[in-house]
Amino acid sequence: MRDYYNVTSDYLGLWNERPQGSVDYVITLRNALDTAGFRNVGITIEATWQELVDQIAVNASFNASIVAASKHYPCNETSAVAIANHKRFVQRRMPVHMCMVRGLWGWGGRGR
Repeated sequence: MRDYYNVTSDYLGLWNERPQGSVDYVITLRNALDTAGFRNVGITIEATWQELVDQIAVNASFNASIVAASKHYPCNETSAVAIANHKRFVQRRMPVHMCMVRGLWGWGGRGR
C-alpha cells in the first residue's frame, strides 16, 4: 500500500481475537518488517494475552520487537508487565465513552 497508494501505518497489531502466536513469530515479523523497509512500523500485542505479554519482561529481543500493548476495549485492565516495561497503550476498537455506559460490553451493546 505504501508503494502504490502512499498509505503508511504507524502500528501493526497482531490478531486480538485468538492467541497471537509466539515470541519467535513476533521477532521474525519484526525482522521481516525491518528488512522490507518498514522499521518505522511498530508491532502491538493485545494487552489481555497475558502469557505473551509476560514474555516482554524475560526476553530482550521480544521486548525490543514490541512498541505497544493494545487494548481491545479501552476499559480493559491494563497489563502491569507492559507498564513496567514502558510500553505504550493503543486503543483498538470501542470509544472510551462506551465503557462508561452501564452494562455495555462489546459490539452492539451486548450485556455482560
